[in-house]
Amino acid sequence: AAVNNPVNKLTLSKTLEKNRKQIVYNIKQTVTVGIMNGDSMPTMAKKIQNDVDQNYRKAMLITRTEVHRVRETGHNDSAKVLDDKLAEADYKYRMVKQWRSKQDRVTRHTRLANHVMMHGKVVLQDEDFDLGNGITAPCPGQSGKAYHDCNCRCRVSRDLLSDEEFFEKTGRHFPKVEKPKE
Repeated sequence: AAVNNPVNKLTLSKTLEKNRKQIVYNIKQTVTVGIMNGDSMPTMAKKIQNDVDQNYRKAMLITRTEVHRVRETGHNDSAKVLDDKLAEADYKYRMVKQWRSKQDRVTRHTRLANHVMMHGKVVLQDEDFDLGNGITAPCPGQSGKAYHDCNCRCRVSRDLLSDEEFFEKTGRHFPKVEKPKE
């Protein structure tokens, strides 16, 4: 996920815009190597700071956002592999994901992005969350909209549920459940 991370929507000054490809490449490298080495966010931000006109605040924003995006994407991709096998074999259980917000005073709650409202929403692993206003995302940090993704601290928890349990939580049934295996 770190290698394929597009680092899209990065705003740069006119001077830096000329070197956009190199800057995005450097950010991807720093995040990838930082995650593999277990580097702290400040350590990665200090390295990224060189690419963004020595602006530490911007470097920290980029670091937090991109590390979060990579982490959530990795978890989502792993869970998808398991859920694909469950769905393919038509087992009684399916992997579901539940949006978890921090639920503190700084949890995002704006007209465009309301992560307070998202807390507790449950969908099947292969579905996207509906963030409102026509925006969907498979997991936090993946909407492609800065007002949802930048500095997002939400995460997704996962569980195996039967069709009955899923119906209790969502009012919906699994698609195409006929004779599930135990």
